[in-house]
Amino acid sequence: MRVLSADWVVPVEGPAIRDGAVAIEDGLIIAVGSAADIGAGERYRGAVILPGFVNAHSHLEYAVYGGFGDGLSFGPWIALHVERKARIDLGDMEAIARFGAIECLRSGNTTVGDCSFSGAAVTACADVGLRGIVYLEVFGTDDSPIRDRFTPMRERIAEDLSETVKVGISPHAPYTCTLDLYRSCAELGLPLATHLAESEAETEFLRTGEGSWQTFAEMLVTPPGTTGIRALAEEGLLG
Repeated sequence: MRVLSADWVVPVEGPAIRDGAVAIEDGLIIAVGSAADIGAGERYRGAVILPGFVNAHSHLEYAVYGGFGDGLSFGPWIALHVERKARIDLGDMEAIARFGAIECLRSGNTTVGDCSFSGAAVTACADVGLRGIVYLEVFGTDDSPIRDRFTPMRERIAEDLSETVKVGISPHAPYTCTLDLYRSCAELGLPLATHLAESEAETEFLRTGEGSWQTFAEMLVTPPGTTGIRALAEEGLLG
């Protein structure tokens, strides 16, 4: 048994414990309480022990993109982002995702909900011991991306999936996926993540088909005539 203690232990589901300790056995926490009761073990002074953070929406494959495109509005930024992704291969994405997973662990994030373009986040999480659900992204107008994109990607990363690294699906956003594709994704019964209401320009395009996003409308689906959240809610696709 290993015991860690610190000035404070914050168990979240209860009050903070001054001079607290955590006992660990076979990789599992078996006791949380005061150091007087559990023992001091390995003492960390000037420190707090608390559960690992959870990042519910990460993009590990973009971990080195910080600052790239700063100052652009969302429309031009995402167009640049698409161009950038086209210039790197799967090996590059796996290396970036592994770096992102390590950065998560270094900063106290032990679990992620990751939206993954290539599936590289699954390999990265498995390699470095980061827990998570990795939502494989799909884009399009019907259910063909599930057959042509999601299923082959899931098969490619299958050996890296486990009880701690699980797979979900991400219909990317209401401007890149129709309601039909959202519905097909929901019918798979997998964990699901998406992007909603990210900018005023997006909302204007979805409601009216007009605004600054008209310049790259060929990359997008036909707007539903209302906001993304309302469109999904009216179809019973929010839960």
